[in-house]
Amino acid sequence: MGLLSSRTFRQIATGALSGIEEKRKDMRDRIDTYRERAVNKKNEIQKKYNEYYNEEKANIQAFKDVSTQIGENYTGQLNSFVMGGGDINALAQLDSNSIIDKLSTQKVDEGQGLYLDKVAEDIKLKREELNQNLQDQVGLFKGTSSLFTKDIEERGIKDIQTTVGEIDAGKPIDTKFSAGKSIEKTSLTNTDISNILKPYDDLYADEDGMYDTTDPKVIEIENKATILRENAELNGVNINEITSRAEILYSQQYDWYKGDNLQYLTPQSPNSVEVKAIVQDFEDNLNAETELSVLQAYIDKVAPLNKFVSEALQTKFNEEKAEREGRTTPDDGVTVEDVKARPEDLAPYKKGTEEWDANVMEQQEWDKLYNMTHFEDGTLMSPAQQEAWKESVANPNKFGRPKRQKDHIRIYVE
Repeated sequence: MGLLSSRTFRQIATGALSGIEEKRKDMRDRIDTYRERAVNKKNEIQKKYNEYYNEEKANIQAFKDVSTQIGENYTGQLNSFVMGGGDINALAQLDSNSIIDKLSTQKVDEGQGLYLDKVAEDIKLKREELNQNLQDQVGLFKGTSSLFTKDIEERGIKDIQTTVGEIDAGKPIDTKFSAGKSIEKTSLTNTDISNILKPYDDLYADEDGMYDTTDPKVIEIENKATILRENAELNGVNINEITSRAEILYSQQYDWYKGDNLQYLTPQSPNSVEVKAIVQDFEDNLNAETELSVLQAYIDKVAPLNKFVSEALQTKFNEEKAEREGRTTPDDGVTVEDVKARPEDLAPYKKGTEEWDANVMEQQEWDKLYNMTHFEDGTLMSPAQQEAWKESVANPNKFGRPKRQKDHIRIYVE
């Protein structure tokens, strides 16, 4: 065989170089394809992690809420219940007494560990697992190069890894928690106020701490807080803006909370247009020529709007009546007719439905209007019974467990 001519050799060399360049171009194109696949996989895995994270975060909050609701005496049983496979979300649908009844037979297993710590560790392990899945996707690109494209592969893997990164873990979940004796909570601590206001401020306040007064939620909270403050002032009690706002938010988040300050929350402010108009009509007709039934009608009209204004008018009415009857002192007590019974609880399994929410609102409205003056069947308490009930609110253990205090008062007072 003869030697190749220089021309022929150049043609072969040029062809070989052309083939290598095509392979390198193909490798670059494949890098772009793998990068796109890796990014899509990252989004898919991130979505999966977010769903898991949000579910577990909700479970932790449900655990905290239930534990706060029933108090520290039952935290051990609650922990063992959930660690043993109990459904924390189903438990959270029940009222306080039903939860306690369900947990009362639960044995505490100290060797199980703490539920909140377990969930936090599970979230960490899930993130590590999904991150490994993501890196496995990136690793599919490895080992697909030849001698002439290995440098492109190495650079490409680093570039894909940089682009994809890792799964976003989300905000750290706080597992530190102390239940306290919140089932008997009658007032908010500074910590309670701070904790309940933070999410509200984050959502509705700007950098200067000013609220969006066009937002329906802000309008609702601020109106109720104002009513609470104005009624308290009417009774010689000073409640500042921050505390009144926190009281409303706390009572909405924890429906078991019946703080002392909430007694000052009525459907309308003493300074509302409708209430002031009724008061003015009462004052204008407070004379000997006006029938007592007419004056009482004004009191009955304002009572569902603001019980404190109603009581003030009733005092004036009693004085007027005493004067007309030639007595030196007005009648004892406040004349208020019996009212309808307090709405009964719906079955626990209906919690979260529109009917259940409406039922809760009816109960709360009844409590605001009549809790301090009537038994739950709607019967008016006598003055002595009302005083005993006020004392029992201040000292819950005086007449037995909270749910039975009024029954004891009905039996033993007078």
